[in-house]
Amino acid sequence: MKLLPKSLPTQLLLTVVSAAAVLVACSDPAPADTPSPFSDTSPPQVAEQWPSAPRPTATPGGALVLPTPEPSALADEAYAVLNTLTTEYSPRESGTDQEMEAALYLQKNLGALGYDTSLQVFYTPQLFMPDLNLTSSDGKPLMDSDHSHLHAVAVMLPRLMMRPGDDSATGLLTYVRGALHEDIPDEGLVGRIPIIKIGAIPFREQIDHVAEAGAPGAVVTSAELEDILIPYTYQAPIPVMWLNQVDFSVVLQLIGEDEVSATIEANKRDMAESQNVVADMRKSVSDPPRRVLILGAHYDTVEDTQGASDNGSGLAALLTVAKHIAGRDFPFDVRIVLFGTEEYGLFGSRHYVENMSQQEIDSTIAMLNFDALGSGITLHAIGDYDLTSKARDIGRETGAPVLLQGGGMASSDQEPFQEVGIPTLFLTSDDVSLINSPDDTIEHINPDLLGYAAEVGIAMLDSLAEEMR
Repeated sequence: MKLLPKSLPTQLLLTVVSAAAVLVACSDPAPADTPSPFSDTSPPQVAEQWPSAPRPTATPGGALVLPTPEPSALADEAYAVLNTLTTEYSPRESGTDQEMEAALYLQKNLGALGYDTSLQVFYTPQLFMPDLNLTSSDGKPLMDSDHSHLHAVAVMLPRLMMRPGDDSATGLLTYVRGALHEDIPDEGLVGRIPIIKIGAIPFREQIDHVAEAGAPGAVVTSAELEDILIPYTYQAPIPVMWLNQVDFSVVLQLIGEDEVSATIEANKRDMAESQNVVADMRKSVSDPPRRVLILGAHYDTVEDTQGASDNGSGLAALLTVAKHIAGRDFPFDVRIVLFGTEEYGLFGSRHYVENMSQQEIDSTIAMLNFDALGSGITLHAIGDYDLTSKARDIGRETGAPVLLQGGGMASSDQEPFQEVGIPTLFLTSDDVSLINSPDDTIEHINPDLLGYAAEVGIAMLDSLAEEMR
């Protein structure tokens, strides 16, 4: 999951429109030497699929949240899945061979559970990918997007909103808090790059204020989940780069010690091939078409990260659901879709929805999305009122800590489904502070949240099935 919504106008992100798409059925795509923890029996058990992994222990100064007094029954199963993903298949950067290798691994494992699987291939457009370079007052390099002299790389694929032709911005970094009129220096911001904390006023007003003051570009962050549920639907007048909270704090410390100049640059990334992993619960081909419930999670990451929470956690929870429902008889079909290239703009889920027929859209009961749910102490349910209320009630019955996140929606793969009228439920967690950074590691995962998410997912299927019987 990206903290900045990815449904940006295409003129801001794209220079070439995605071309053809093809659905490729792969009966056994994984190479013979692809490691697979599955046994030959069907259906296998999760404990046999993924080697057991010890729960993490707290470290001094670490952000790990220890298991709750009543741990999830599925926590250890889901955590074992995550352990394999982070140790054997990370990073899984969008549109790379790493992502493809992970897709083949996941497809093979879902097939071993008894699902009919295929790869839905698509192509990502040419993108603007940002770089941020910082230098001290004496010209010494402090930080850049490829290397850092600090602990952890400071910038990991932040979103850059560019107007055509505007490919760079340079200036003295200046903290302007919430970018209120009183926060802006009397002399204006000509030759300065303001650094802004989102949330004081509407985002577009913050950017308009600094642009009117002469700023050639801006760097922003968000402190709470509520602050990022904002519409990025207008064409920003200046290039804007997002930093996660940890990196933002590092930059604030730097500018408190010295004058720091920043350069924002946009680099083009060529069109790349990616794929969605599609898995259907087996049924007789003679059965009449039925309604469908879609379960989704993206499996790609940004570069140079384990992606333990974003989105190894959602992937592990969903794979645990897949194991526990394999072979069960529901009054609807179950389709699992693992989306590629989510991190660059929801390209996998958008491609999937754009290739659904109207009949498929109308027959889809709901789409449940699992993303960035591994860190913190609570799960957040976002989306359709009936589905989020049901998730909350399931939490009360099972002991899972599920909170409703109101009517807002963070940007993730449920978004394209909601746009075509499909009810959606998005499960995430209350701590997304480390996503899209090298610090998003398994040491910061709360195993119980993975298990709780799986329990909620299974119970959601049972509840929806009961309503249809």
